[in-house]
Amino acid sequence: MARQNMAFLRGRVVKNPTISINKETGEYNYAMCYLDVVRGFRQVDDDVKFVKHDHPLIMTRDKEIIDSMRNWKENSIIFVKGPLTTRKMEKTSFCPNCQDENGNQTKNIATGNLVYVTPVFVEKLADCGDKQAAVEDIVAHREISNQIYVMGTLLSDPKLITTKKGVQFSQYRLAINRKYIIRTDDPAVRTDWPIVKSYGEQAREDKLYLKYQADVEIDGFLQARNVLRKCKCKKCENLYEWKDHTMELVPYDVEYISGFKTKDEVYKLVKNIMENCIKLNVELKVD
Repeated sequence: MARQNMAFLRGRVVKNPTISINKETGEYNYAMCYLDVVRGFRQVDDDVKFVKHDHPLIMTRDKEIIDSMRNWKENSIIFVKGPLTTRKMEKTSFCPNCQDENGNQTKNIATGNLVYVTPVFVEKLADCGDKQAAVEDIVAHREISNQIYVMGTLLSDPKLITTKKGVQFSQYRLAINRKYIIRTDDPAVRTDWPIVKSYGEQAREDKLYLKYQADVEIDGFLQARNVLRKCKCKKCENLYEWKDHTMELVPYDVEYISGFKTKDEVYKLVKNIMENCIKLNVELKVD
């Protein structure tokens, strides 16, 4: 299938970029920065009725891009184009219930995913005098502030979840073949694995029609948020929660390309479920 994975972001620099330099060689290790972006006007049935800000991570090891990022300042307005990138990494949390031999909270390490945008093009558009002016700029450009387009293959059947507030969403992971070879990455890595989170009617359709290995095309935006993870302490073996940062792809629209269930298949599936429910109710009454 065709490959597509590209984000377009017009955002405010939250803090001056972090630039790591090798002390021995003087060469760049990497640069990273969080952008403040605003999603477009289109609704996605997630019950959000206000201007929604997100803070995607921008990270690169490309020398030319890092040279440009050195000129970014807090509240600069930046345009970024680049693919959504995922990487397996070790994440650290600290047990609140016990201490190590030095009297510090016990450190635990778990394997997780780092999700970020790898820029292939950046441009500083303006230096705003303060945060309010910068926020006003990205809100005025919200229709182009946070955009992403991908084509990928489902790695599992979607899960449909209803929150305590009654909001429904589906969740599934995609495999996206890289259109761009990231020359500073391991050349053997040619696929990224982001999570897709659709809401409302789109979520219900995704649950009905999509399945493992279906191919989809998505027009959406990036949603970055904090999540609570659980970890079992290696020392005291107590289970505790710790705060992690994640980024998901939220669709405005999902186009089903191939490998999805047909309307006839969905009809038969729903019919069987209804018949089984009716049969179960009858059996319960008889008992």
